[in-house]
Amino acid sequence: MNPKRQGILNQINHLTDNFCESCEVVRKDKLIYCRDECNVGKKLKVLGNQLDGDSRQKKIQNILSKGQDMTKSDIKKLLDYQVQKVEIRKALGMCNNSFFDMMTAFGFTKKREGVEEVANSKINMTVEQFVQWKYVEKLSYIAIGKKFGVGDAAIHYWKDKRKVEIEAALKALEMTKKEAVKITPKQDKNPEFDLVMNELANKLADTETALEEKEKLIKSLEAKVKELESVNAACADVEEEAVTLQNEVITLEDALSKEVELTRELTARLEEVTSKLEQRQKTSNFYEKENKALRSLVALWI
Repeated sequence: MNPKRQGILNQINHLTDNFCESCEVVRKDKLIYCRDECNVGKKLKVLGNQLDGDSRQKKIQNILSKGQDMTKSDIKKLLDYQVQKVEIRKALGMCNNSFFDMMTAFGFTKKREGVEEVANSKINMTVEQFVQWKYVEKLSYIAIGKKFGVGDAAIHYWKDKRKVEIEAALKALEMTKKEAVKITPKQDKNPEFDLVMNELANKLADTETALEEKEKLIKSLEAKVKELESVNAACADVEEEAVTLQNEVITLEDALSKEVELTRELTARLEEVTSKLEQRQKTSNFYEKENKALRSLVALWI
């Protein structure tokens, strides 16, 4: 038998003999407890996976070693073996977006409708309409998005793709306002009216400032989302490393158990040898005294 496999079986027997047979837990769902909650059960599960781990791991490594030559069926096998997608992506040498597109094309990942697709397919709006709603009627991005059944992110994307046209429309709108002011007949001043208009102008300025802050916040949140996606990929690597460390801990625990047992055996043998030496010393002392007495007797007889 393979020495490594024999070692795993010995570890399993050690755990069941020393823990499972003397377990006093009484529960209706004891099987679930042993599998999901008990630390010994978790170790047994890891060891059980290792029994089949050598051949399966060899197959996984053979497929991953193909790198960019991996086929769709190869990737399907890796997913069946529960290999982390981040590990497959690294072996292929692909970035996140390219890997996601490939997995979507293969049908291994559910396709998500991106902001670009939403903006291009659902937003039927002219630049003049946008300028009217956003800068004249002072509608928020969310309010404009509701007109087309999309989120504010899609409206932001639509706007960013038409910056030049929007700036030109805003300049034309500003010129129109100036011309309107020139031809507007002078009216008698009304202090109350001016006060109300000033208050409204201040509120409008505050509203525009708040909207700009919200836009900055949205962009900041989008950046954080991308950062979290990167963290999620890193967590997958950490999880895999934790499993490896757990296996090493089990191996070290078993090795320590063997060392303790060997120490006990050596201590017992040492005590046995010490006892025999003490007995021999006593016997030697006895015979030495006896010989001394006999020598004395012989001297008397002579």
